[in-house]
Amino acid sequence: MIRKIHPSEIEETVALWYTASVKAHDFIPAEYWEAHKTEMATVYLPNSETYIFIENNTIGGFISMVDSFLAAIFVAVDQQGKGIGKQLIDFVKQEQSVIELKVYKKNSPSIHFYQKQGFTLVEESLEIGTGEIECLMQWQKPI
Repeated sequence: MIRKIHPSEIEETVALWYTASVKAHDFIPAEYWEAHKTEMATVYLPNSETYIFIENNTIGGFISMVDSFLAAIFVAVDQQGKGIGKQLIDFVKQEQSVIELKVYKKNSPSIHFYQKQGFTLVEESLEIGTGEIECLMQWQKPI
């Protein structure tokens, strides 16, 4: 089931985000993600439209939108490859005509996943905080 996050679920969601971030971004030191846990819990999640995928009272993944920008999508490490990410993307596609996101260029599995969901590369830029190249990708609802 996909539903809006409750404030009591932020801590569990941040823990999922941290573990999945470290796995997906092995080219960035884990300390970078550790340093952003508080900001994720107190700024990013509360100020976005966040939905969780929940099954058996466990959060399997989440997606955060800021207007038409997909700010975050993460699936629990032990739940990856089971279609949760696709379900989350399909969920937000129902409400949007255009979705943009940024993904690190070195995160090729995620780029491939987004391409399978209909996203195309728009541009690349340097992300100052990490020194890594980010890809801006976009999806448009078919007319």
